[in-house]
Amino acid sequence: MNQKDPGVLDRMMKKLDTNSDGQLDFSEFLNLIGGLAMACHDSFLKAVPSQKRT
Repeated sequence: MNQKDPGVLDRMMKKLDTNSDGQLDFSEFLNLIGGLAMACHDSFLKAVPSQKRT
């Protein structure tokens, strides 16, 4: 994501608004939270060296 692009937030919101009503309902909001959680998880896995579990 390009942080200097002023339209990036608008594009993200339009993509999340799956029913195109101009608002994020609860299920659309959950899609955002789920995507953020997955991105954080992936970032965490890359940052922490893998350890063998016993």
